[in-house]
This record gives sequence, structure tokens and C-alpha cells, in this order.
Amino acid sequence: MRIIQSFWSKPYFSEKRKGGCIGGWSHPLFFYMSWALSCLSLRKFYTDVELYTDEAGKRLLIDTLRLPYTKVHVLLDELNDYDIDLWAIGKMFTYKLQTKPFLHVDGDVYIWKAFPTEVEDASLVAQNLEKNYPYNIKFIKEAKSTLAYIPSQIIDCNTSNEINAGILGGTDMSFFETYTQ
Repeated sequence: MRIIQSFWSKPYFSEKRKGGCIGGWSHPLFFYMSWALSCLSLRKFYTDVELYTDEAGKRLLIDTLRLPYTKVHVLLDELNDYDIDLWAIGKMFTYKLQTKPFLHVDGDVYIWKAFPTEVEDASLVAQNLEKNYPYNIKFIKEAKSTLAYIPSQIIDCNTSNEINAGILGGTDMSFFETYTQ
């Protein structure tokens, strides 16, 4: 299975985020340590781990931290016209670029052994299901109260069931082609 990671740096280094958390971490050092542990733990079990990033991400993760990715794709600068609140668009863009089965692993995921065969061979795999996660319920309520148009599927929704995409991938490339349109 191909292991990939992505890092679109714009949301993390934006002036809009100054004084706040970086990638959910209270201090930049923890953010950097997380990326290092994630990459190194993946490389312990997988020969090839690829990174999709932008120029600033390459400077940080490759040139400064010297993380041992086997291939680096500097393509995410194409996203710099997007608002930083769309922080996950770098992952979505990375999924869209894939033509072969893959597992995308976030920079805050650490593994202590290789993924089981049933994960590596799955047509579709996600980290976990989130049922009625408080942040998502709050988001749905806010959307219902502020948006001019809301699809009936959201209006009729009284529960919140989503996946956590900390790990996302699989062998069903037609799914990802549709998912990322």
C-alpha cells in the first residue's frame, strides 16, 4: 500500500492564525515534533512514504526538519487562493491527485506496527466513525440557522455521523475520483 501525507502550510502560518494554535497544537514545537514522529513511525514500517506539500511546507519538513520522505511533491501552492478556513482542502486535493491505491495519514497519526492486511487491502478505509461529535453538531446547527439554502438531507438530519479522516484511503479509486470532484 502506498502511504502518503500532505501538508498545505498556508492555514498554519497565516497571520489570521497568529496568537492561536498551530495545527491544533498549543506550541509550534509540538506541531513539528508530531510531524517528525508521524513520518518516522511510518518509515519504520513502510519503505516508501510520500509527501504532498507547498514550497513553505517543503522548507519546513524537508529542508529544516530533514524528514525522510522518499518522494516530495511540491504541488499545493496551487491552493493559495483558497481561504485558510478550508484547511482540509490540501488533503482533498492530494486525494484527487492519486491514481493508485493509497492510505493518506495525517501528521498527528503515529503507528507502532504496520497497518493490518485488511486495512491495506480495503476498498475504502477511514480512521473511525464519529457519532454525534459535539463540534459537528454545533456546525450543523449553525449552518441551519445562517445559510440561505440548505439541502433537505441536512435539514432532516437530527444526528451527526461522519468519518474522521486522520487515516483515509483504499483501493477503490473510482470512489476517490467522485469524492474529490
